[in-house]
Amino acid sequence: MLFDKLLLTVRRARVAIGGGAVEERSGQILRAHDMLTELRVSLDFEAGGELARQLDALYDFALRELLDANRSRLSRPEDLKV
Repeated sequence: MLFDKLLLTVRRARVAIGGGAVEERSGQILRAHDMLTELRVSLDFEAGGELARQLDALYDFALRELLDANRSRLSRPEDLKV
């Protein structure tokens, strides 16, 4: 459920980027960042093994991309690489 909400939030960020709504873009990106952080800290590396490690790497990549996107002045929705 949280992952579905994350996808919706990223879509909203892309819409805000396309519309030039900087404040909305930033808010949506921060929400997505919070959701990814929650998913990441909930990983159980003992029980999840290799899958948990792979998800951790994916979440780390996505978090860095969101931070970069929030710092930069994206002008096209496709520039958000998450």
